[in-house]
Amino acid sequence: MVRPLSTCSRPNAYISEIVLGYADLELTHRLEEQSLTEYHILRYRDDYRIYSNNPQTAELILKHITEILIDLNMRLNAQKTLVSNNIIQVSIKPDKLYWNLSKKSSKSLQSHLLLIHDLATKFSNSGSLTKALDRYYDKISSCKETSENINVLISILVDIVFNNPRTYPIASAILSELLLFISDKYEKDLLMKKIVNRFAKIPNTGHLQIWLQRVTIKIDRGRKYSEILCKKVNNAKIEIWNSKWLNDDFKNLINSERIVNEQKIEDLSISIKPEEVKIFGVKSEYTYSE
Repeated sequence: MVRPLSTCSRPNAYISEIVLGYADLELTHRLEEQSLTEYHILRYRDDYRIYSNNPQTAELILKHITEILIDLNMRLNAQKTLVSNNIIQVSIKPDKLYWNLSKKSSKSLQSHLLLIHDLATKFSNSGSLTKALDRYYDKISSCKETSENINVLISILVDIVFNNPRTYPIASAILSELLLFISDKYEKDLLMKKIVNRFAKIPNTGHLQIWLQRVTIKIDRGRKYSEILCKKVNNAKIEIWNSKWLNDDFKNLINSERIVNEQKIEDLSISIKPEEVKIFGVKSEYTYSE
């Protein structure tokens, strides 16, 4: 993500918005001419934020913004223009982020999760991170209602998981609890598609897909995942192992035995309970301040 801040003066916010609105149109025309895709641009007053999965695309957009603003006698503040892969922390103004993290405590779900995100950035895949998420799960599972933005909470959580495979089980449990706050089935479906797409380019995410299937199995049994074990859950004919080299008796034995216990699936709750994840990490008291 590129976050350039222009230094145009604002003697009149209305006039400034007209000028920058023109800049937006000019930028749109340039990007359309070059057929650029896979990007998203946000502007609030003179604050631009460019999101892209392709660093070259982000740099090219920044170049166009610079040229357009120069033609309008404006310029970017080089000291406030930065490129970052940490989409969560860079999306928050540095002073606000510092204040939230320096308090080391928070009653809000979002600020608490940001504290854990900071821990994940500094100590990835650590035991402390797993314990902090375990504590957060206790907090979210006891919360009956909230006015906080669930989409934002899920975004922060997914960003933590992206670089911390050790957190797959407990993070999936937290995700299952967060989804309970969303009643719209279409919104849930869209969120899950975005999560799966986020990890699509990472190899060896079968373990994560198994946990994501656990999150969705009670609300969308037919949701498809590429992991073969996930496919097996919905199609008994799927072969997990290559058994062509076995004799017919062994092959028939393997094919006739179901390894998916439908009663277990029937008994599952929509949210993931602590006993489902505790075998993947020792649950213990943690001194992390809330």
